[in-house]
Amino acid sequence: MTSPVKRAHPAVLLLRLSALTALAFSVALAIDYYGPRSTFCGADGGCAHVAGSAIGQLIGPWLPALGLLVYTSIFVGSLFSSREALRTMSLLAIAGAVGAAVFLGLQGLVIGEWCVLCVGVDTAAIVGGIAGGWIVRAKLGEPGAKSALASPWWGLFAVAAVGPLLWIFAFPDPDLPAPIVERWDRTADVNIVEMADFECPYCRALDPVLHEAIEESGLDVHLTRIMVPLPFHEHARGAAAAFFCAQRQGKGDEMASHLFAAEEIGREGLLTAAREISLDLGAFEGCLDEDAIDDAIDADMEDARRAGMEGLPTVWVGERALVGFDGRSGARPYVEAIHAAARDGGRRVRWWLFLVLIFGAGFIALAGDRLRQRAARAARPEPEPPAEKKRRRKKRA
Repeated sequence: MTSPVKRAHPAVLLLRLSALTALAFSVALAIDYYGPRSTFCGADGGCAHVAGSAIGQLIGPWLPALGLLVYTSIFVGSLFSSREALRTMSLLAIAGAVGAAVFLGLQGLVIGEWCVLCVGVDTAAIVGGIAGGWIVRAKLGEPGAKSALASPWWGLFAVAAVGPLLWIFAFPDPDLPAPIVERWDRTADVNIVEMADFECPYCRALDPVLHEAIEESGLDVHLTRIMVPLPFHEHARGAAAAFFCAQRQGKGDEMASHLFAAEEIGREGLLTAAREISLDLGAFEGCLDEDAIDDAIDADMEDARRAGMEGLPTVWVGERALVGFDGRSGARPYVEAIHAAARDGGRRVRWWLFLVLIFGAGFIALAGDRLRQRAARAARPEPEPPAEKKRRRKKRA
């Protein structure tokens, strides 16, 4: 007969679930913040704006790591049934809820942007704080240092901690957009298609890094560009025209490098660039105002739309799109992407990894439950043998 196992109080269950939810969002936030690119949030989304704000730059570097530490601690501590452990974890959860409420206020009232991942962490933290207050008020727990570390809850912990990491490798890439494949040179080792705006500060910062990565890779890399001059950049469209006009004279790459680095890309800046790379100035200046160049820019912008551009810069390295640019990582992500593309096109591993996670989590949960049942049976007093019971009855008689 299986020994009954004491069920956790609803407040403890709520504390554990909120801690696991906050942990999962913290892992995703850490991947986006410490990784080479935005995986869960768009490069131009609210997360990027919050991280780039003065407040985000001040507390951003340590906030994801703090979330991992705090919510792992709360979850593990909640598995202990002792009153002291539950009270300590509850107070930690309440403190986390206060911090979460403050950060939500800063996002909404000061920064004016919302980071989806941060909101996920903060919402779960507030729920955890409510559960913690419930536990403290109800004085839950038992005296002593009892624990329930042998628990099926470790299966859910594995999902929360590992699931976001597997997303990077397991989320399937979409079919390659035609505007990307059309620009490939099949004789090259690797093809790179860059969507850029010469006035975009991140595009300008990326250019030397991208060239460094190409050189460092040591491979034959074919680089081509799709012009995406954003309408709110005053000189971006004229710079795109200059790029196309330089291409006519076989010097598109030289013009692109010059425009990315130049401080002035108005009309005079474009003519200066043309002189410095030794273009035919008469042909170049006449080209800038041609309707055909306007049409070419419009066609590129339509290609970017068809390719599903999410933000600038977007760099397709083989079959993988790298969106946004984080200068802290340097050329490393692009070198790695180039080598990956040379091996297998740069695509990620497919969804089957999630099946491994599900079955692994199920196995962990089952093993934890078996250990819990075994511990419960061991804690019960041994039943008195029938012979001994009969002997004692005779003695009393």
